[in-house]
Amino acid sequence: MLELLITLVVLAIILSISLPGLQRIQQANALSSFSAELVNFIRFTRHQALARGKRITMCPLDESQNCTKVWAKQISVFEDLDGNRKLDPKDRLMKVLEIPDQIDLNWRGVGAGKSLHFNGRGITSISNGTFRLGVKKNEQRRHVIVSRLGKVKIKKVTQPTK
Repeated sequence: MLELLITLVVLAIILSISLPGLQRIQQANALSSFSAELVNFIRFTRHQALARGKRITMCPLDESQNCTKVWAKQISVFEDLDGNRKLDPKDRLMKVLEIPDQIDLNWRGVGAGKSLHFNGRGITSISNGTFRLGVKKNEQRRHVIVSRLGKVKIKKVTQPTK
């Protein structure tokens, strides 16, 4: 009986030591996975603009179907025929990307900062910039950088500890 109790205590100590490390690994995997999904989503958006020869907008939508600066919950891609950064009845919704709850995401781009859009030639015109991604309550960060020509790259960012 005493051996079983000692074994359980040792196991509990080992688990309590390794749990924070496992959480960091899980958070790093979630960040890496979502960063890759976001890059593919941006590439999809640009490809649709090139294939259709039309302006395609990528942004989070509010209740009124307007692009918003709050990059949470989900991101939509749609044909933005009049360029008003709003999903109008004549526009076509093409794809939606869900943002995991544990991911912080914001967009810092040239212009209003509410959307990323590509013209029919696959160029962002005035909406190039950087998506800043992180895991909530963690210093791990990634930047997804979009050039004016629509090229996308991921950069790991080291955040200084406070």
